[in-house]
Amino acid sequence: MNECCFPNARQCSARSKRTGCQCRAPALTGKRVCRFHGGRAGAPSGPRNGQYRTGRFTKVARAERRYVRELIRQAKSLEVAIVGRLTEV
Repeated sequence: MNECCFPNARQCSARSKRTGCQCRAPALTGKRVCRFHGGRAGAPSGPRNGQYRTGRFTKVARAERRYVRELIRQAKSLEVAIVGRLTEV
């Protein structure tokens, strides 16, 4: 009964809470666990993912907006400093 149906396949590394025995299902290719214990988990990258962002809310676009906002803040503070010096003269 302890024999695996797939003798050459890597065995799932998950263990039972109740008995402490290791799962006997074969692990998925490139994974440590079987399909029952989360081997198929993980979202696909790119447009196939449901959380994929395009346009205005991509990481690059958000980073560019942050950079531009910081440049505007620096320009405003520099402008205030220059105007302050001119009013002193």
